[in-house]
Amino acid sequence: DFQQNRVVEYDANGTQRAAFNVQWPNAVQRLPSGNFLVTSQNQRRITEYDRTGREVWNWTSQELMPFNGRKR
Repeated sequence: DFQQNRVVEYDANGTQRAAFNVQWPNAVQRLPSGNFLVTSQNQRRITEYDRTGREVWNWTSQELMPFNGRKR
């Protein structure tokens, strides 16, 4: 939810499963661990969050504007 500065996960029935605040999220990937990999182009940052929204890991660039992230 870019406009509201948050990431929201819904199940197949439309029930909200997780939600947390992230400044300008533009791409989100669910990782096998259950965590979320969130890219913020405006912040030039890729961050991994757990299901509660706690930051686990991040990478910031001074030069690149990442659109999508992928953790290997």
